[in-house]
Amino acid sequence: MRESFLFTLDDLHAHPLLSAALTGRKPLRAFDFEIESFPAIRQQWQAYELKQLREYTLNWLYELGLEPAPDKLPLDTRGIPKDILRRLTKSA
Repeated sequence: MRESFLFTLDDLHAHPLLSAALTGRKPLRAFDFEIESFPAIRQQWQAYELKQLREYTLNWLYELGLEPAPDKLPLDTRGIPKDILRRLTKSA
């Protein structure tokens, strides 16, 4: 996935460093270390990774004949103590 990301990247400084990181020792760790020097590109990477993982997951579910659950399911409050329920609904 990181190599695929590099094909979308056209930064003259970051591309060679990140590419070299992927060909060296411990490539995933090296890539993650090097990308910290480029905050904007790190954000691009995180968005790219999230999108790709979502697509991989949806394809996997499709191959299994399953559909993803809705993003927000209603909370079933039966049997939940009131103090716990209060904390659950507080963050919503």
